Amino acid sequence: MIKKSLILACSMVALISMGYAAESETAKSETVSNATEKELGLRKTDLYSEGDETVGDVAKYSKAATGTSTKIERAFTNAPPMIPHDVEAMLPITIKNNQCLSCHDKANAEGDESCNA
Repeated sequence: MIKKSLILACSMVALISMGYAAESETAKSETVSNATEKELGLRKTDLYSEGDETVGDVAKYSKAATGTSTKIERAFTNAPPMIPHDVEAMLPITIKNNQCLSCHDKANAEGDESCNA
């Protein structure tokens, strides 16, 4: 009985090893690329010598007052929330001065759908 179990276990290990080796060879041949850094990146300029021609997207944030804005859906599960209202008057946010917690602290936000961001 032990001999049959040992033979079965060795056979399974051999089959798994052969499958892994075949998959590994396929993956190696598919991942080889001759693309340049310029072709791979989102920026279409050289990262080592970028100049004035490299600009980011213009971000237009909402100027809605706190409590009047609509909630922005998260991009994926556990994504950090987007701030849907103006925070200019709340800056700088420090450990001693965090006006966000007046609404977004769990104790204050219980049951308030507008504050569950």
